Amino acid sequence: MSSQNLEHNKPNRPRTVKLGAIALAAAGLLLAACETDPQTTDPAASPQPQAQEEVTSGDVTDNTEDYIGQTVTVRGDVEETIGENAFRMSDNQFLGGDILVISETGTVQLPEDGIPVQVTGEVRQFQGAELQQQFNLTLDENEYSDYEDRPVIVAQSIAPAPEPGDISDNPDQFYGQAIALRGDVDEIFSPEAFRVSEGIGDGILVLGTTTPAPAIEDGQRVAVVGELRPFNASEIQQQYNLDWDQALQDQLQAEYDNQAVLVAEEVYPIDEQGILN
Repeated sequence: MSSQNLEHNKPNRPRTVKLGAIALAAAGLLLAACETDPQTTDPAASPQPQAQEEVTSGDVTDNTEDYIGQTVTVRGDVEETIGENAFRMSDNQFLGGDILVISETGTVQLPEDGIPVQVTGEVRQFQGAELQQQFNLTLDENEYSDYEDRPVIVAQSIAPAPEPGDISDNPDQFYGQAIALRGDVDEIFSPEAFRVSEGIGDGILVLGTTTPAPAIEDGQRVAVVGELRPFNASEIQQQYNLDWDQALQDQLQAEYDNQAVLVAEEVYPIDEQGILN
């Protein structure tokens, strides 16, 4: 399965919710995932990140009144699809933290089994009739009866959130899509080019195409949102007007030719728990 094509939305600063691994904290930073014609965000229009309170999925379900009307970004596992419009996501570390997610644009398409997703949307109390009317959805009462008046995230954007190793093992399933990635910076080639990994042998080349270039340090843990594509040094350098000398272009071409590269729209430092620094 591929990721959902969703219209990009730039809401006000969201709250960040932890579903096991903490998510990125700015809803407007998620790219709309596209299979063949990926859309990109305007970096100048995106809200700037800020430190967020660490919140678990259980906090949302146990203290729903604190989150109603808030835009949140969550990262977790897909536990079950429900009809054509929704799925249940959770993290097994937190009992009672399952959250229903409904796509405000209709049919949900998700990555392959075992790949987490990152979702941005508004927390609401599930009221089927109201949601159907507002978003022109088709919700089967038999499938959703158990969720009435429980918390639901009405998703504005959904993207795969693979580990670097998931990408290395099968990059084809993510090409042309917007993805949300996190890992450690283990090699810096230039201010615009660095490698992110979660272990030995699974490093993904990341190109920061924003101006100014993201300020990253060796060993720093980062969260990255961008489009995955096969690497072609001259094509990418020309397209994004990157300031590479010939030696660096030759080095990257030799090491990463036709391998997966993440063309980043947003790069954020995070701590070990995934909290934005």
